[in-house]
Amino acid sequence: MAAGLKLAERLRSRPEPADEREPPLSGHIVIIGYGLNGLNVAHVLTETRIPHVVMEEDPARAEIARENGSRVVVADAASPEGLEA
Repeated sequence: MAAGLKLAERLRSRPEPADEREPPLSGHIVIIGYGLNGLNVAHVLTETRIPHVVMEEDPARAEIARENGSRVVVADAASPEGLEA
């Protein structure tokens, strides 16, 4: 049982693979978290066409960010794996 919980936690902490159709970014802004402040910053950047990526570990919030026009990495920004994404 404990091994199953450890495996589940490890799998949850892996970043979601980037969409292969999106070209790589360089010189872009990274928004950590898509709470109220992240949403507002992403909205302004989207409207002004400034390239950015939202890093959010909650899949539901990540989906909202995608629907609002942001590129998204689903990962925990506090983990080494998330930062490599």
